[in-house]
Amino acid sequence: MKPTEKVWKRLNLFSNAMRKLVNIKLQDLSFFLLIVFFVDSVIHIGRHFTASGTDYLRLPLLIVLFCSCLPALIKDKKFFSSYYTHLIGIVLLVLMVSYVKAVLLNQNIELANDFLLPFIYLSLFPILIYSVKTEVQLMRLVFIITIIGCLISLGLVLLVLSFVINYDLYCSLSDFMELFELGYALGGAAGVIRFLPKGVAVQIMAYFFGVFYCLKKKEKKYILLVLINGLALFLTFTRGIWLGLFCGTIFLLIRYKFANFPKNNKIKRMIRFGIYSGFIIVLLLAILYPDIFDFAFGRIFGEHYTSKSDDLRKTMTKMLYELISEHIAWGGGAGAHIELRDGRVEMTYHDVASKIGVIGLIILMLPFLNILFEKFIIKKDDDFRLLQLCALSSFISILVSSYTNPYFITSFGLFLYCFCMRIYSYRRYPFEKCKIDNKKGNVSFYKLLKLAK
Repeated sequence: MKPTEKVWKRLNLFSNAMRKLVNIKLQDLSFFLLIVFFVDSVIHIGRHFTASGTDYLRLPLLIVLFCSCLPALIKDKKFFSSYYTHLIGIVLLVLMVSYVKAVLLNQNIELANDFLLPFIYLSLFPILIYSVKTEVQLMRLVFIITIIGCLISLGLVLLVLSFVINYDLYCSLSDFMELFELGYALGGAAGVIRFLPKGVAVQIMAYFFGVFYCLKKKEKKYILLVLINGLALFLTFTRGIWLGLFCGTIFLLIRYKFANFPKNNKIKRMIRFGIYSGFIIVLLLAILYPDIFDFAFGRIFGEHYTSKSDDLRKTMTKMLYELISEHIAWGGGAGAHIELRDGRVEMTYHDVASKIGVIGLIILMLPFLNILFEKFIIKKDDDFRLLQLCALSSFISILVSSYTNPYFITSFGLFLYCFCMRIYSYRRYPFEKCKIDNKKGNVSFYKLLKLAK
């Protein structure tokens, strides 16, 4: 080979390596912005930097994230041939038709916008494909979600304890949590305070990811993550959340038992320890604050003020069934509503069916059905299979809770939906096992030179 050819070959090799280095840095920046986006969804960072209190951060972040992933995905044939991409496209088409129908029928456009706006978070699927490429990034994202959920849960538990111990402290904590819009307190019955967190879907994710850490690390200290989030979700006194958490946990236990995970006596001891610890916590609550359980049983059996809520829900359900029956297949349009309260419906599936029909609801749930019946093909990687199972269990909890609550069609609910699609699309987008340079925290330049060949 001539000297000039060698020089050109090396220059070409170097330019290819530099190109890959730039791409990785852009992808790392996209991952960082994704974390900022998720944190802002919880505590609304942007709202605290504007005089009017308007949130200007989340939507621009989503646009930047989506635009950053487009150039790479447009060239990727695998993305456009993906089953999940096709289904999301069909869902968006159905939603577009429902909006056109709302305009043509002169329906309430404000209600139509409120219904359609959350579906913008389906764009998180391509963003997650581009931003979360390595196992390291995947585990960092899971860790951050777990920590944020645990902080919300810990704050809620402290809030309830302060209500019992010191009322002034309770008022300070309540004001702090409402300032960052983590939730709001409601006056319960029998002297019991009820706090409704805004990020309850994050708490559900943190609960199941806590189970993931327990089974992965096989250490008892991680049971605290499960117990803190479980206790906080109980203290919401929301029956839908209780039922969702129960169904998700049962699904996880059954699927774990029959998924051929390696048997380990240490795991059995940990589960036993967790059950005993939970029993002790319940016993202490019963001794120190017995009214909690009276209130909890009252919520279950429709006593206290829950009877009014149940009556309203029965009336709402009857009116919604009548609305759905008029346009059962494709719905009445994005602006269709009932003349009750302000026209907004908290019952997710009834609301969706009334606007885009039963067929639209089925199309929306098709990715979930594909995930649910997906077989594990990575038999050796038990940690990854376990993460898939815990993410799916948390999504099932949110789906069950969403029957009477608006937890699915939200930024958190659709984030988890897209997250499940991402980790179950491993056939087309496997996570890279990159070696990390401990000094710099980035992929080594030597690896880039090898990739450039």
